[in-house]
Amino acid sequence: MNERYEILKQLSNLIDMGYSLSQALSISEKIYSDSLSTRMKTLLAEGYMLPEIFKKLKFDRLWIEYFDFFYSNLSLSKAINDSLMVIQLKDSLLSTIKKKFMYPIFLLIFVILFSFVAIYILFPKILLMMEEFSVSLTLLQKVLFICLSTVPYLLIFLIILIILIVVTIVKAFYKQDKKKIITYMSIKIINEYLQLYFSLKFAVYYQQLVNSGYDTKTCIEILRKKIGESDLIMVIEEIYQEILNGNEIDKIIANCRFFNQHFKITYQIMLENGLVNESLVSYITMTISLIEAKIQKLIKIVLPIIYGFVGILVVMIYVMIVLPMLNIVTAL
Repeated sequence: MNERYEILKQLSNLIDMGYSLSQALSISEKIYSDSLSTRMKTLLAEGYMLPEIFKKLKFDRLWIEYFDFFYSNLSLSKAINDSLMVIQLKDSLLSTIKKKFMYPIFLLIFVILFSFVAIYILFPKILLMMEEFSVSLTLLQKVLFICLSTVPYLLIFLIILIILIVVTIVKAFYKQDKKKIITYMSIKIINEYLQLYFSLKFAVYYQQLVNSGYDTKTCIEILRKKIGESDLIMVIEEIYQEILNGNEIDKIIANCRFFNQHFKITYQIMLENGLVNESLVSYITMTISLIEAKIQKLIKIVLPIIYGFVGILVVMIYVMIVLPMLNIVTAL
């Protein structure tokens, strides 16, 4: 968690001690000598509301989204703390992804760079040496050289393709482009992760509202009014339209294409045993563990593929460099 959120945590503690927001900002400004408190205090004096202040100070979009929602239902300190929990969850998952993918990424970069070195530095020298000794390439060597020449470009193409898909999906979420998101959901592997995202995000909102005593239908109505700028609104709108069509909310949730099977099962169990908060907390905790497990599973798929490329590369280099060298030595 970066310094900004640490400062907000301290502000929350000061507010819990009985200080007003203005007083807490003044204390934070004097004790921590941070510019954030000063800027917040200035904007607050100019009449801006806290959600507007966070937008002006370019806080994380997820922070603004959840704080705006929590602030309308909870005390200021509780809204800050609950929003911080969401940010900590996000930072934890991003940190896990970075750590898990660091080695495969470096390995992939090594394969690409080594391929270019072999193609544009080693092979030309070997070919020149072979010409000097009147040794020609065999048909197999020529075919392997063509194949090897495509390896780095193929890897670069795949990387660019994956990046473009990810960027396109992220843009679709920012623009709330439901049509494009649904198109991507038709791809099984992408659909699995998108359903996981929507289910987890809905569960966080849903838990807060049901703990306040609202039923599921009322939760949907409240979310429709309060999270208009969230990417989750497309899910809420679809559920709300089904409610207007006269369908039962339990069946709507069970058939919602945006939720994964795990959430649907959790929802049904929650209705049967009445342990709403416990079921949702358990679901959120298990989902976080599931995401980490999926990342690990993805790594286990990606690494053998990269190792396979390394193996193929080694064999090709052996055939293209070692064998020609043997031919030259034989010709002497």
